[in-house]
Amino acid sequence: MTIGQWIQTTYPILERAGVTAARDELWLWLSLVTGKDRSYFTSRRNEKIHDLLSKDARRSLEDILLRRLEREPLAYIRGSQEFWHRSFLVGRGVLIPRQDSERVVEAALSILGLGRFPECEPYALVTNHEPIFFMDLCTGSGCLGISLAEELLRRDVLFSAILTDISDDALYYARRNIYDSPAKDHISAVRADLFPSQDEAGELFDKKRSHIIMANPPYIAAEDMEELMPEVKAYEPTIALVGGEDGLTYYREILKRSDQYLLPEGYLIFEHGYDQGESVPALCREYGFDAVYALRDYGGQPRVTIAGHSHPDDSQPLEE
Repeated sequence: MTIGQWIQTTYPILERAGVTAARDELWLWLSLVTGKDRSYFTSRRNEKIHDLLSKDARRSLEDILLRRLEREPLAYIRGSQEFWHRSFLVGRGVLIPRQDSERVVEAALSILGLGRFPECEPYALVTNHEPIFFMDLCTGSGCLGISLAEELLRRDVLFSAILTDISDDALYYARRNIYDSPAKDHISAVRADLFPSQDEAGELFDKKRSHIIMANPPYIAAEDMEELMPEVKAYEPTIALVGGEDGLTYYREILKRSDQYLLPEGYLIFEHGYDQGESVPALCREYGFDAVYALRDYGGQPRVTIAGHSHPDDSQPLEE
Protein backbone atom coordinates (compact mmCIF):
# COMPACT_ATOMS: atom_id res chain seq x y z
CA MET A 1 0.00 0.00 0.00
CA THR A 2 1.31 3.45 -0.90
CA ILE A 3 1.07 6.55 1.26
CA GLY A 4 -1.63 7.91 -1.04
CA GLN A 5 -3.62 4.68 -0.86
CA TRP A 6 -3.37 4.67 2.93
CA ILE A 7 -4.79 8.20 3.03
CA GLN A 8 -7.59 7.31 0.60
CA THR A 9 -8.68 4.18 2.47
CA THR A 10 -8.28 5.52 6.03
CA TYR A 11 -9.94 8.95 5.95
CA PRO A 12 -13.44 7.59 5.17
CA ILE A 13 -13.16 5.36 8.26
CA LEU A 14 -12.47 8.43 10.39
CA GLU A 15 -15.26 10.42 8.75
CA ARG A 16 -17.77 7.65 9.49
CA ALA A 17 -16.70 7.88 13.15
CA GLY A 18 -17.46 11.61 13.09
CA VAL A 19 -13.93 12.99 12.89
CA THR A 20 -13.84 16.27 10.97
CA ALA A 21 -11.08 17.27 8.51
CA ALA A 22 -9.99 13.63 8.58
CA ARG A 23 -7.85 13.75 5.44
CA ASP A 24 -5.74 16.67 6.71
CA GLU A 25 -5.42 15.01 10.09
CA LEU A 26 -3.89 11.88 8.53
CA TRP A 27 -1.08 13.91 6.97
CA LEU A 28 -0.45 15.33 10.43
CA TRP A 29 -0.24 11.81 11.90
CA LEU A 30 2.54 10.98 9.45
CA SER A 31 4.48 14.00 10.65
CA LEU A 32 3.87 13.12 14.30
CA VAL A 33 5.27 9.60 14.02
CA THR A 34 8.27 10.51 11.84
CA GLY A 35 9.16 14.13 12.55
CA LYS A 36 9.03 14.91 8.82
CA ASP A 37 6.80 17.62 7.38
CA ARG A 38 3.78 17.10 5.16
CA SER A 39 5.60 18.04 1.96
CA TYR A 40 7.97 15.10 2.48
CA PHE A 41 5.04 12.68 2.27
CA THR A 42 2.96 14.46 -0.38
CA SER A 43 5.94 14.29 -2.73
CA ARG A 44 6.23 10.56 -1.98
CA ARG A 45 2.54 9.66 -1.95
CA ASN A 46 3.13 6.92 -4.57
CA GLU A 47 5.82 5.20 -2.53
CA LYS A 48 5.03 2.19 -0.36
CA ILE A 49 4.29 2.94 3.27
CA HIS A 50 6.52 0.06 4.43
CA ASP A 51 9.46 1.66 2.63
CA LEU A 52 8.96 5.07 4.22
CA LEU A 53 7.91 4.17 7.76
CA SER A 54 9.61 2.01 10.34
CA LYS A 55 7.74 -0.79 12.08
CA ASP A 56 7.42 1.36 15.22
CA ALA A 57 6.04 4.26 13.20
CA ARG A 58 3.43 2.02 11.58
CA ARG A 59 2.40 0.71 14.99
CA SER A 60 2.09 4.29 16.22
CA LEU A 61 -0.24 5.08 13.33
CA GLU A 62 -2.40 2.09 14.23
CA ASP A 63 -2.54 3.24 17.85
CA ILE A 64 -3.53 6.77 16.86
CA LEU A 65 -6.23 5.41 14.57
CA LEU A 66 -7.78 3.29 17.31
CA ARG A 67 -7.73 6.19 19.77
CA ARG A 68 -9.20 8.68 17.31
CA LEU A 69 -11.96 6.22 16.40
CA GLU A 70 -12.84 6.42 20.10
CA ARG A 71 -12.77 10.23 19.60
CA GLU A 72 -9.90 10.83 21.99
CA PRO A 73 -8.61 14.37 21.31
CA LEU A 74 -5.54 14.46 19.12
CA ALA A 75 -3.93 16.90 21.55
CA TYR A 76 -4.05 14.25 24.29
CA ILE A 77 -2.56 11.68 21.94
CA ARG A 78 0.21 14.08 20.95
CA GLY A 79 0.66 15.28 24.54
CA SER A 80 0.77 18.92 23.45
CA GLN A 81 -1.18 21.74 21.86
CA GLU A 82 0.03 24.87 20.07
CA PHE A 83 -1.00 28.19 21.61
CA TRP A 84 0.26 31.72 21.04
CA HIS A 85 3.91 31.21 20.02
CA ARG A 86 4.72 27.89 21.67
CA SER A 87 3.61 24.36 22.42
CA PHE A 88 1.96 23.55 25.76
CA LEU A 89 1.99 20.13 27.39
CA VAL A 90 -1.50 18.72 27.91
CA GLY A 91 -3.09 15.44 28.89
CA ARG A 92 -6.08 13.87 30.59
CA GLY A 93 -7.39 16.14 33.31
CA VAL A 94 -6.55 19.49 31.73
CA LEU A 95 -8.52 21.61 29.27
CA ILE A 96 -6.98 21.77 25.80
CA PRO A 97 -6.04 25.34 24.78
CA ARG A 98 -8.10 26.83 21.95
CA GLN A 99 -6.88 29.40 19.45
CA ASP A 100 -9.74 31.78 20.26
CA SER A 101 -8.39 32.06 23.81
CA GLU A 102 -5.44 33.98 22.38
CA ARG A 103 -7.78 36.97 22.30
CA VAL A 104 -7.43 37.14 26.09
CA VAL A 105 -3.66 37.57 25.76
CA GLU A 106 -4.16 40.21 23.07
CA ALA A 107 -6.58 42.09 25.30
CA ALA A 108 -4.14 42.03 28.23
CA LEU A 109 -1.28 43.35 26.10
CA SER A 110 -3.48 46.11 24.74
CA ILE A 111 -4.65 47.14 28.20
CA LEU A 112 -1.04 47.30 29.33
CA GLY A 113 -0.20 49.55 26.40
CA LEU A 114 2.04 46.91 24.83
CA GLY A 115 0.12 46.13 21.68
CA ARG A 116 -2.70 47.23 19.46
CA PHE A 117 -5.16 44.59 18.41
CA PRO A 118 -8.52 44.77 16.62
CA GLU A 119 -11.33 45.98 18.89
CA CYS A 120 -8.99 46.39 21.90
CA GLU A 121 -8.75 49.87 23.38
CA PRO A 122 -5.09 50.53 24.33
CA TYR A 123 -4.48 51.68 27.89
CA ALA A 124 -1.17 52.55 29.50
CA LEU A 125 -0.92 50.55 32.70
CA VAL A 126 2.83 50.01 32.22
CA THR A 127 4.30 53.21 33.64
CA ASN A 128 7.34 54.43 35.56
CA HIS A 129 9.05 51.04 35.28
CA GLU A 130 6.92 49.72 38.14
CA PRO A 131 6.23 45.97 38.15
CA ILE A 132 3.00 44.62 36.73
CA PHE A 133 1.07 42.13 38.84
CA PHE A 134 -1.46 39.82 37.24
CA MET A 135 -3.47 36.70 38.02
CA ASP A 136 -4.71 33.94 35.74
CA LEU A 137 -7.59 32.14 37.45
CA CYS A 138 -8.72 28.66 36.37
CA THR A 139 -5.40 28.48 34.56
CA GLY A 140 -5.60 24.88 33.32
CA SER A 141 -2.47 24.28 31.25
CA GLY A 142 -1.29 27.79 32.10
CA CYS A 143 -1.50 28.87 28.46
CA LEU A 144 -2.97 32.32 29.14
CA GLY A 145 -0.79 33.33 32.07
CA ILE A 146 2.43 31.89 30.67
CA SER A 147 1.88 33.47 27.25
CA LEU A 148 1.34 36.90 28.80
CA ALA A 149 4.33 36.40 31.10
CA GLU A 150 6.61 35.54 28.19
CA GLU A 151 5.44 38.60 26.27
CA LEU A 152 6.21 40.82 29.26
CA LEU A 153 9.61 39.20 29.69
CA ARG A 154 10.38 39.74 26.01
CA ARG A 155 9.58 43.43 26.42
CA ASP A 156 11.72 43.78 29.57
CA VAL A 157 8.66 44.63 31.69
CA LEU A 158 8.99 43.87 35.39
CA PHE A 159 6.16 41.59 36.50
CA SER A 160 4.94 38.90 38.84
CA ALA A 161 2.17 36.41 38.04
CA ILE A 162 -0.02 34.04 40.04
CA LEU A 163 -1.73 31.17 38.21
CA THR A 164 -4.44 29.30 40.11
CA ASP A 165 -6.48 26.16 39.64
CA ILE A 166 -8.37 23.87 41.99
CA SER A 167 -7.51 20.75 39.97
CA ASP A 168 -4.34 18.89 40.87
CA ASP A 169 -4.26 17.40 37.37
CA ALA A 170 -4.38 20.83 35.78
CA LEU A 171 -1.73 22.20 38.13
CA TYR A 172 0.55 19.32 37.19
CA TYR A 173 0.53 20.45 33.57
CA ALA A 174 0.60 24.16 34.45
CA ARG A 175 3.72 23.63 36.55
CA ARG A 176 5.41 21.58 33.85
CA ASN A 177 4.69 24.31 31.33
CA ILE A 178 5.95 26.98 33.74
CA TYR A 179 9.14 24.99 34.24
CA ASP A 180 9.72 25.01 30.48
CA SER A 181 9.15 28.77 30.26
CA PRO A 182 11.90 31.41 30.25
CA ALA A 183 9.58 33.42 32.51
CA LYS A 184 9.37 30.71 35.17
CA ASP A 185 11.13 32.74 37.87
CA HIS A 186 8.30 35.29 37.77
CA ILE A 187 5.34 32.88 37.86
CA SER A 188 3.79 31.08 40.83
CA ALA A 189 1.23 28.27 40.46
CA VAL A 190 -1.15 28.03 43.40
CA ARG A 191 -3.86 25.51 44.18
CA ALA A 192 -6.93 27.60 44.91
CA ASP A 193 -10.66 27.79 44.37
CA LEU A 194 -10.39 30.80 42.04
CA PHE A 195 -8.38 33.25 44.18
CA PRO A 196 -5.41 32.47 46.39
CA SER A 197 -5.69 33.45 50.02
CA GLN A 198 -5.07 37.15 50.62
CA ASP A 199 -2.03 36.29 52.72
CA GLU A 200 -0.55 34.21 49.92
CA ALA A 201 -1.32 36.84 47.29
CA GLY A 202 0.16 39.55 49.49
CA GLU A 203 3.36 37.57 49.96
CA LEU A 204 3.77 36.78 46.26
CA PHE A 205 2.82 40.28 45.11
CA ASP A 206 4.72 42.20 47.79
CA LYS A 207 1.40 43.29 49.33
CA LYS A 208 0.28 44.80 46.00
CA ARG A 209 -2.97 44.17 44.14
CA SER A 210 -3.33 42.98 40.55
CA HIS A 211 -3.30 45.23 37.52
CA ILE A 212 -5.05 42.49 35.56
CA ILE A 213 -7.07 39.44 36.56
CA MET A 214 -7.86 37.19 33.63
CA ALA A 215 -9.88 34.01 33.66
CA ASN A 216 -11.27 31.37 31.36
CA PRO A 217 -13.58 29.78 33.92
CA PRO A 218 -15.99 26.89 33.34
CA TYR A 219 -18.89 28.49 31.45
CA ILE A 220 -20.99 25.76 29.86
CA ALA A 221 -24.49 25.42 31.27
CA ALA A 222 -25.05 21.98 32.78
CA GLU A 223 -27.89 21.14 30.41
CA ASP A 224 -25.71 21.92 27.37
CA MET A 225 -23.06 19.31 28.12
CA GLU A 226 -24.81 16.66 26.03
CA GLU A 227 -24.50 18.84 22.94
CA LEU A 228 -20.70 18.92 23.03
CA MET A 229 -18.48 16.97 20.65
CA PRO A 230 -17.40 13.54 21.97
CA GLU A 231 -13.77 14.72 22.15
CA VAL A 232 -14.87 17.32 24.71
CA LYS A 233 -17.74 15.60 26.51
CA ALA A 234 -16.04 12.24 27.00
CA TYR A 235 -12.45 13.30 27.57
CA GLU A 236 -11.93 16.86 28.76
CA PRO A 237 -12.46 17.48 32.49
CA THR A 238 -16.02 18.33 33.47
CA ILE A 239 -14.70 20.51 36.29
CA ALA A 240 -13.16 22.81 33.65
CA LEU A 241 -16.31 22.94 31.52
CA VAL A 242 -19.52 23.23 33.57
CA GLY A 243 -20.26 26.64 35.05
CA GLY A 244 -23.43 25.81 36.95
CA GLU A 245 -27.01 25.72 35.74
CA ASP A 246 -26.70 28.89 33.66
CA GLY A 247 -22.96 28.81 32.99
CA LEU A 248 -22.36 32.02 34.95
CA THR A 249 -21.57 30.71 38.44
CA TYR A 250 -17.83 31.38 38.33
CA TYR A 251 -18.17 34.84 36.78
CA ARG A 252 -20.38 35.87 39.68
CA GLU A 253 -17.92 34.52 42.23
CA ILE A 254 -14.93 36.21 40.61
CA LEU A 255 -16.77 39.53 40.34
CA LYS A 256 -17.94 39.28 43.94
CA ARG A 257 -14.40 38.78 45.26
CA SER A 258 -12.37 40.75 42.75
CA ASP A 259 -12.24 44.03 44.69
CA GLN A 260 -10.06 42.30 47.30
CA TYR A 261 -7.40 41.57 44.68
CA LEU A 262 -7.76 44.11 41.86
CA LEU A 263 -6.34 47.62 41.80
CA PRO A 264 -8.97 50.37 41.39
CA GLU A 265 -7.45 51.12 37.98
CA GLY A 266 -7.12 47.43 37.14
CA TYR A 267 -9.07 45.28 34.69
CA LEU A 268 -10.82 41.94 34.60
CA ILE A 269 -10.54 39.98 31.35
CA PHE A 270 -13.00 37.12 30.92
CA GLU A 271 -13.25 34.52 28.21
CA HIS A 272 -16.80 33.24 27.80
CA GLY A 273 -19.09 31.37 25.45
CA TYR A 274 -20.21 32.88 22.15
CA ASP A 275 -23.77 33.02 23.54
CA GLN A 276 -22.69 34.92 26.68
CA GLY A 277 -21.66 38.11 24.90
CA GLU A 278 -24.49 39.99 26.62
CA SER A 279 -24.87 38.17 29.93
CA VAL A 280 -21.22 38.42 31.05
CA PRO A 281 -20.89 42.17 30.32
CA ALA A 282 -24.24 42.70 32.06
CA LEU A 283 -22.93 40.89 35.14
CA CYS A 284 -19.82 43.07 35.14
CA ARG A 285 -21.96 46.21 35.15
CA GLU A 286 -24.16 44.74 37.86
CA TYR A 287 -21.06 44.44 40.06
CA GLY A 288 -20.07 48.07 39.54
CA PHE A 289 -17.77 48.00 36.51
CA ASP A 290 -18.68 50.81 34.16
CA ALA A 291 -15.94 50.51 31.53
CA VAL A 292 -17.06 47.27 29.91
CA TYR A 293 -16.69 46.09 26.34
CA ALA A 294 -16.53 42.80 24.47
CA LEU A 295 -14.18 41.39 21.84
CA ARG A 296 -15.00 38.90 19.13
CA ASP A 297 -13.04 35.75 18.43
CA TYR A 298 -11.43 34.87 15.10
CA GLY A 299 -14.75 33.49 13.92
CA GLY A 300 -16.57 36.75 14.63
CA GLN A 301 -18.36 35.55 17.78
CA PRO A 302 -18.38 37.41 21.14
CA ARG A 303 -15.62 35.74 23.16
CA VAL A 304 -13.86 38.11 25.61
CA THR A 305 -15.20 40.74 27.99
CA ILE A 306 -12.98 43.44 29.51
CA ALA A 307 -14.23 45.20 32.63
CA GLY A 308 -12.75 48.15 34.48
CA HIS A 309 -13.68 51.40 36.18
CA SER A 310 -13.66 54.82 34.54
CA HIS A 311 -10.55 56.73 35.63
CA PRO A 312 -10.23 59.83 33.46
CA ASP A 313 -7.01 60.97 35.09
CA ASP A 314 -4.85 57.89 34.70
CA SER A 315 -6.50 55.23 32.57
CA GLN A 316 -7.80 56.99 29.49
CA PRO A 317 -7.31 55.27 26.14
CA LEU A 318 -4.09 56.33 24.44
CA GLU A 319 -4.27 58.79 21.58
CA GLU A 320 -4.40 57.21 18.15
